[in-house]
Amino acid sequence: MKLRDEIRQEIETIIKQENIDRNNFKETSKFEYQKVIHKFYYTFYDYKKCYRNPKPDSDIDLSYFWLHFREELKHSKSIICGDWDKIIESIDTLIPQTCDFYYLILDYGWVYEGKLKKIKKVLANTDFRLQDFYILPKRNKFNWVVCYCEDGDCLFSRFF
Repeated sequence: MKLRDEIRQEIETIIKQENIDRNNFKETSKFEYQKVIHKFYYTFYDYKKCYRNPKPDSDIDLSYFWLHFREELKHSKSIICGDWDKIIESIDTLIPQTCDFYYLILDYGWVYEGKLKKIKKVLANTDFRLQDFYILPKRNKFNWVVCYCEDGDCLFSRFF
């Protein structure tokens, strides 16, 4: 089984083990997740300067996405931890507005949606194989994103 599929399976296992109500956290519909990824990409990625300019109907590679944010975006100070639990706890401090639902986008291409408390619960129970993840508001326009990058062991936000 590929690592990408193992991550998805692990998250499904966490949902079941933690008895997470799928009204509070679930995988986004297969009919919607490419739309969400494309919106994320065209909102935040500096696709004019960088080499990854996909066709509208193709998959977007999200690995190292955090290196190619648009230059005009503002950003928070990075939270560098070295401690996974601290990273999960720090997510709240980077969210500029309270929403009821969020998207969680993994660099492996999976898109989930849910309440922040449940997103954090799932992230806290993963096996640390997540390279990067992004949290965005679901119901509002994409005007901010919280980003975790494993290479830098840091968490930060980018916003307009």
